[in-house]
Amino acid sequence: MTHVPTKKMILLGLNTVASKYVVPALRQRGIEPLLLFDEPPGGTVAQLIGETVETHMVDMSSDKALIAWIGKLVAKDKQIRYISSSFDEDFEVTLEIAEQFSLVGPHQSFANVSNKAGVARLVPEDCPPSLRVEPGAEPDANLLAKVIGLDGCIVKPCKGSAGRLTRCFPRLDNVDPTLAVFQHLQSTPMPEWGGGWLIQSLVEGLLFSIEGFRQNRHTQFLGASLRSRVGLTEATNTFPADQRLGEQVCNSARAVVNRLIDATGFENGYFHCEFILRDGKPFLIDANMGRVGGGTIIEQLAVANNCNVQDIVGHVLLLPVIPDVRPPNYLKVEDQKECTAAWFGVEQDCTFLKIRHGELEGCMLTEVAREGAYIPAMGWSDESWIGMISGPAQRALSIASQNIQILTTDGPKTPFFRQHFEES
Repeated sequence: MTHVPTKKMILLGLNTVASKYVVPALRQRGIEPLLLFDEPPGGTVAQLIGETVETHMVDMSSDKALIAWIGKLVAKDKQIRYISSSFDEDFEVTLEIAEQFSLVGPHQSFANVSNKAGVARLVPEDCPPSLRVEPGAEPDANLLAKVIGLDGCIVKPCKGSAGRLTRCFPRLDNVDPTLAVFQHLQSTPMPEWGGGWLIQSLVEGLLFSIEGFRQNRHTQFLGASLRSRVGLTEATNTFPADQRLGEQVCNSARAVVNRLIDATGFENGYFHCEFILRDGKPFLIDANMGRVGGGTIIEQLAVANNCNVQDIVGHVLLLPVIPDVRPPNYLKVEDQKECTAAWFGVEQDCTFLKIRHGELEGCMLTEVAREGAYIPAMGWSDESWIGMISGPAQRALSIASQNIQILTTDGPKTPFFRQHFEES
């Protein structure tokens, strides 16, 4: 049953795949979405929405300017009741806006879990050795040496998602990367949303995540996702992967999530806690609490649980502001169907034109790159993604390899991704 919306909800940014479903997902629950983006006109998210809905292209790089802009919007539209975001880096400003303009926003704990350095301080025994550095400052050489250790380090903003501004500095051929780290910190501007730098020891191993949500003091674990990577770009995702990882590993990772929930008071939101498995120990590398996993994870949750994607998207978006919203009928992990996805790009940098495809055989394809955009080769970051396809069992991987072409200014290219899981 579709309800006539009488209340509006501001959403600061959207997961690209979720943007296909957000309008009907909220309207069927009586909420009218009001979408704010900082992408250029004709951007991917705006195209994927595909329905008549109020959208605004705004500069979200300045919290002060964003707050002032939303203040004018709220003053004119008395139907606006809720505000939320799909991105970790926007949680603090979302909470500030909610308080300032008497809107219903997420639980205050969202601010506690959005800062990677803060998470590392709360559960240090579960994270790689870490060091926080203020923007423009130099790290203490002795502390940095301890973090770099024998393998090297990774440098990333304290807040942020999709691997933006994340760089890896491995110790190769016994060459100390300390100088390269200092140069990177001095030469890379820190955006306002970044909150400083976090330097963590480089841990090589299996990348997986624990998916779930917390609602009214009850934690529901939905299963584990197992991902492959090309460099710093996530390339495939398998859900659920609990059997592949094993009961001991999953139990250890869930225990870390529970400790983090206890430490932060996290409430009424999804989580997508990322781990690296090395020598049997899961290291928490990104909490991602307050949002569902990116990429195609919402579609894979739907396929695995025989649910409607719109029902999942509606629950994800409304749970932080309406704690009693009814969840989808999720299955026990052992009853779920395996679903895989390819998150693909190209082997060499390109200027992207469009995706051409044949029969998708029931799989779901999303074009995530903007036509005409310069796309770095797979391995740079998640900004290397051009498209995503998900479907039951291994079907999506074969479709990506056989039935999809990427058209570029240098001619057609075969989607590049890699499904290779290996624990170091």
